[in-house]
Amino acid sequence: MKSTWSRRGALRLLAGAVVARSAHGAGKPSAADGAGKRAAIDGAARDTAGATIDFANAELRNRVYVQLRARTDGAPTYMPYRATLYGRLEGRPAVPLFQVNGFSIARATKLGPARWRLDGVEAGYYGDPETGEPLEQWTNPLNGRECRVKHYRSFQHLDLFPDRIAPVVQPHWPAMQVTASMGTPSQFNGQVWMHEDLIGSMPNRPKESFADVSEYAGPTLAASSLATFSAAVSDVLDERRAFVPTMFSYQTMNSWRPFMRMGETPGMIAFRMFGAKAETLDGVPKSSRERVLADYPDFLTRTAS
Repeated sequence: MKSTWSRRGALRLLAGAVVARSAHGAGKPSAADGAGKRAAIDGAARDTAGATIDFANAELRNRVYVQLRARTDGAPTYMPYRATLYGRLEGRPAVPLFQVNGFSIARATKLGPARWRLDGVEAGYYGDPETGEPLEQWTNPLNGRECRVKHYRSFQHLDLFPDRIAPVVQPHWPAMQVTASMGTPSQFNGQVWMHEDLIGSMPNRPKESFADVSEYAGPTLAASSLATFSAAVSDVLDERRAFVPTMFSYQTMNSWRPFMRMGETPGMIAFRMFGAKAETLDGVPKSSRERVLADYPDFLTRTAS
């Protein structure tokens, strides 16, 4: 089955009161600084090879963010990924539940000085923990219940401002609250790193609206998406490069998925995800590409739910 509730589905169908901020990191020491010395926290990132790049410049900082997340000429980029989804009962060790495979498409639009809009769509499949083969029926090892797996497609929209990022308000989740932040890039050994944190909560549907009350995960649903993107410094400093090869990872901490039938059992799920940005659709594994396009024929063109 298909669902809009993905690892970041609640955060990517963003709405309601939004609190956004831009987090600026400390500068990093260069080789010339010597062991033990640190650069001043002045909005600059210092490469370990010795080059200092001033990311206090909002235009430069947001361009780098777009280079890592998408591309600067408005064309689509493709981000295939693999993840392990863990479930953890309160006070117990985490248990791997699924291997998740999918991909997303991102497009960036320049709106003005240091201003961008980032639009994306994502689809993924919960699969066997070893083989990744998508599952339709599943026995939850945390409670022994038989479950009908609901795979996902979701949409996401972010605005970049000179001093912050903010989810674009959507009508789907009127009581959603999200805190969004991005970090000043850091540099290590010729690589630039940047993070994107989306942390939110929303009221759940009333318990009595669930035909199966085991799908009710409590009055409030929580969703946290913590992403890291990395690329070569030489690539992001070349403004002629619309596309920059990027590696990325996500860690998430979320409420139980309804299809897991965990009810209000204390605990959480967490993704560990990794992938690499591709310039063309051919960079997406054939199995993911064919399954997504078969399930969602408009996946390459539709940008909003």
